[in-house]
Amino acid sequence: MPAQTLREYQRTGIRQILDAYKQGARSVLAVSPTGSGKTTLFAHLAAQLDAGGKRSLILAHRRELVEQASTRLREFDVRHGLILAGTPPSPGARVQVASVQTLTRRALPPADIVIPDEAHLSTAATWTRILEGYPHARILGVTATPWRLAGKPLAGAYDAVVVVATPRELREQRHLSDYVGFSYLAPDLSGVETVGGDYNEAQSAAAMSQSLIVDNIVEEWLKHSARLSTVVFAVTVEHSRQLVERFRSAGVSAEHLDGTTPLTQREGIMRRVASGQTRVLSNVGVCIEGLDIPRLKCCVLARPTKSLARAIQMMGRVRRPWREDGRKVDAEHPSVVARIHDHAFIIRQHGLPDQDRDYSLHAKREAPPSLSTCPQCLAMYDGARCPSCGTEKEPEPLGERVIQTVAEAEQYEFTSATEAAPDAEPARPDKPPVKVRWDTLGRKVEGVLIRKWQEDAPWGGKQWHYLLRGPKRDYDVPGAAQLDKQMAKVAAGVLVWITYTHDTPLPDSKVRREFKVEVDDGEPEPQGECYCATTPRPPCGVCTP
Repeated sequence: MPAQTLREYQRTGIRQILDAYKQGARSVLAVSPTGSGKTTLFAHLAAQLDAGGKRSLILAHRRELVEQASTRLREFDVRHGLILAGTPPSPGARVQVASVQTLTRRALPPADIVIPDEAHLSTAATWTRILEGYPHARILGVTATPWRLAGKPLAGAYDAVVVVATPRELREQRHLSDYVGFSYLAPDLSGVETVGGDYNEAQSAAAMSQSLIVDNIVEEWLKHSARLSTVVFAVTVEHSRQLVERFRSAGVSAEHLDGTTPLTQREGIMRRVASGQTRVLSNVGVCIEGLDIPRLKCCVLARPTKSLARAIQMMGRVRRPWREDGRKVDAEHPSVVARIHDHAFIIRQHGLPDQDRDYSLHAKREAPPSLSTCPQCLAMYDGARCPSCGTEKEPEPLGERVIQTVAEAEQYEFTSATEAAPDAEPARPDKPPVKVRWDTLGRKVEGVLIRKWQEDAPWGGKQWHYLLRGPKRDYDVPGAAQLDKQMAKVAAGVLVWITYTHDTPLPDSKVRREFKVEVDDGEPEPQGECYCATTPRPPCGVCTP
């Protein structure tokens, strides 16, 4: 493959890498997003070095990555050897592609440059022992996520960093597909312990395996993404098989894959997914890195993680451009928009894939930006308009409640008492209330009960609704059997806290939602603004009968 077939950012990245070596760096870290062509970049560089008589060693931790590198080298007409279990060696080739696990049991080949693929793993003991065997070789680490799995930067492992491209840049250039992330039903993870920097596997698997969560994963997918080839990230093998069986029971072609799946079976699964014959691929630890199937356009996050690197790698699996009609993606023929179904609080915890991040070697972990969740379609975004359904984000006016002290300002999330000055005009509740969806275990809604009413329910019959006036907005709270029993005792004008606590299994695979209702029915303060922010006390004609 001639050099001119490289994209401009790849050519620029190679020049910057070579400049870093000229300026004295021995080890360089190249950062480029998932789906940006990292393998093409280092294969081109290895081809250039091979033409000049230099030796290269490419390291990868999984068979799929070794085979991808080998495929790309063949496209560059580079003779190379594979150091991989079950594969005959070619020690005379100047370019070698090695499985890390296999190379630890064999003699190290000579190399002028060592290229660790997925370099965020290169500080692990197995990789370090190999790299220590090349004290005079140059090192080129390549990754989309330049942080250790625990979130720490790679300072000390590399001398310089080259940011080849960012996800936002490549999306704008149409080298990555656009996407929308959605916040769907997720379990309460507050009680899950942390082990080795991430959620306890057994506990998170138990949380994600609840029938309510599993059913919602399939229901939301059937409702919104049934036409999209999909990769599901599960916690354990048992959890993944549970999801596959649930998809299959809904008539969906789904298969499971994990690290113990025999090679021939794994290759068959990948072929069926790539062709579209298998619509849903559920996996445990196999597809986080190295999965290169552009038709995958839905990612189901059913594996909670505290690792930023792991989160970005999972979401990046569906960002390769692809069109159903096979046309080349360009301005007139855009890629299918990818969907990310988040059932594990990953976007809320780590941010959206295109978020601007610090890729430096000494980067500090940044808090993700505050995201909005569309009340209509549950898309998560950081702009003024929902990218999925176009719903305008409603501004949150200051002064809905008179704040007298700094302490109260902090309680209600104002930055200062001045920001919510007492002479500010109280906003009237003239906008439609936010419709509450009980999609998250542990969700809590606070407000004064304004009124109750019944509406026709989608399943037939009537459903109670409760209008609560909170400190910032009104809520339309839908009723449920156990909630209605408790709310029947609550009078208008009473401050209420409603918490969705858990679900009780019922016969025929049904569940009953359980709620805790807390009330503050004490005497109102003798002066000041009424909680519902409409008129001064006493009396209030809205929330006081």
